[in-house]
Amino acid sequence: MKREEYIMKNIINILKKNKTDILISFILAFVIALILAANSYAQRVTENITQSVVRFHVLANSDSEHDQSIKLKIRDSVLEAIGERIVLCSDRESAEEFLFENKELIKDVAEKTVKENGESYNVSVELSDEYYPVRYYENTEFPPGLYKSLRVIIGNGEGHNWWCVMYPPLCLNGEAVEQKNSEMLKNTLSDESYEIVVLSEENNKIPEFKFKVVELLSDLK
Repeated sequence: MKREEYIMKNIINILKKNKTDILISFILAFVIALILAANSYAQRVTENITQSVVRFHVLANSDSEHDQSIKLKIRDSVLEAIGERIVLCSDRESAEEFLFENKELIKDVAEKTVKENGESYNVSVELSDEYYPVRYYENTEFPPGLYKSLRVIIGNGEGHNWWCVMYPPLCLNGEAVEQKNSEMLKNTLSDESYEIVVLSEENNKIPEFKFKVVELLSDLK
């Protein structure tokens, strides 16, 4: 028997004896390849989104009805004070710069609202990195990750909070404003990130799924 035939016969015998193990190995290799590809994709999309937006986070003093009402009034007063100017920012960096330069204005507006509602809570305003889980705002869904965030902390900051996206300014209302903000969001994100963040009617039927996958993959690191 020729050497080549002998080697081939031995290989076939090995495959016959170990075909189950080989099949399992192929399946495991395929699953691992899928996980690595999904993780790479999730990381790319998440980084694009987290590095392109600024979040807005208002923390109430407590969960009392009165304190929760003050929280929402501060939200409205801050957005009214800076909303028209944040729209003029061209990117996240310029939005950060604008918010940093106007921290005292935002604090003054918030403290005035607190006093108008009969309280004397301290208010602190921070522009910092903050971790968020999967979050929704109307027809948009944002992945978990570390975001630059404008935080307004009222008093003890122990109550339920309110959040939104400060830049692009998705917090502002009105049909014309919302249309412009949607265009800003599209121009800010990559095409694939925008398609994932904006929920179609079909996507709304399976909320959180795609970014829960991102969150689970992040936990595996």
